[in-house]
Amino acid sequence: MVLGLLFLSLLFSVSPALAIDPVKFEAVADSRVQQEAPTYNYGSYNPLIFGDRSSIKARWLAFKFNLSAIPRDANIETAYLRLFVNSTTSLGCAYNVARIVENWSESTISWQNKPDYVNTDYSGVILQNNDAVLIDVKNLVKGWITPGAYSNYGLYLLSRNVGE
Repeated sequence: MVLGLLFLSLLFSVSPALAIDPVKFEAVADSRVQQEAPTYNYGSYNPLIFGDRSSIKARWLAFKFNLSAIPRDANIETAYLRLFVNSTTSLGCAYNVARIVENWSESTISWQNKPDYVNTDYSGVILQNNDAVLIDVKNLVKGWITPGAYSNYGLYLLSRNVGE
């Protein structure tokens, strides 16, 4: 199953509230890594394509967000990863969200040099075309803004059968 994703953003509600509630953060870096093209960089490629099937192998997406505008003592009430699915070759594409644990660059990341990750409890299935998917990532965001919890190197969207 292969998905075309038009955009991704993080939506937050924090307390005390920032200027607008909820707050939207666009990815500051995004790229795809593709198993069948291990040295190719897709950092400037658009749209983002995700998924896997036997003829294509794995395609993962990497995203990075600058959250420096969120105060370190903010109480994160909600945090959602918002994906817009433009098209899919078949519905029912399962995914996992993984926390990236090493730094990476949009202009150099490839399958061969992709940073390591740890799986999270965030997963789901894409069921519709031309629709937004909201994934609750509140605890991940809390960890990113809490000093000493873990570094914000971004996240992967992994096809479930590959990322487990």
